[in-house]
Amino acid sequence: MNVETCYLVLNPDVSVTPLNLNGWLRKQLLAQAWDEDDEIMVFLFVTETFIGTLGRKKFDKLVGKASGKHEWIGELRVMPVKALISDEEAKAQVSAEFSKRAGTAMDGLESTFLGYDSDSAADRFLESKDVEPVCVVRQITAYDIQNINEEYPDLKQDQWMVIAMVDEKLVISPAIAAIEDAMEYAKTTYGAVRFLTMPIGNCVQVAVMA
Repeated sequence: MNVETCYLVLNPDVSVTPLNLNGWLRKQLLAQAWDEDDEIMVFLFVTETFIGTLGRKKFDKLVGKASGKHEWIGELRVMPVKALISDEEAKAQVSAEFSKRAGTAMDGLESTFLGYDSDSAADRFLESKDVEPVCVVRQITAYDIQNINEEYPDLKQDQWMVIAMVDEKLVISPAIAAIEDAMEYAKTTYGAVRFLTMPIGNCVQVAVMA
């Protein structure tokens, strides 16, 4: 599984002090390879003591100046913590924040996979977002049950379906219990060999290799 995120977590360790924060932050941001139109969310974890030592006004000015030089930063959010935390803990907090912000809309994106019939097609999608998938693998939701169950009565919530356009007509597979089986169906029926999650903004959250 190859993971790409539409956010950046910055979690300075004990070696970063109020004296070298500016240089450390500039170095971290310069190391990124985002495009100018990506609008990445940046989460900066710092202790409350750290902010207090530098002074909130000076801290905000320093962070704003460093981030303002990068057009790919859509939002920089400072995440004050009581004490230093691990990178894993920081990422867990960010995941919780995204779930809180996006709610059920995020859940829907995380359960929708675009199927491509070659690695090159998937790579072109990652670069430009203008390549159509051969099919879509999606977890069945309550909305699906309510709106298309009359035509497809075997659909069951939380199972999976494969959707494709065939001769300009929408075709939906029977309900499939497991995502692995749904991807295998997509591979056998439509030749899909690589799956990407739906994009969030200009980013692709997760890429899954079949």
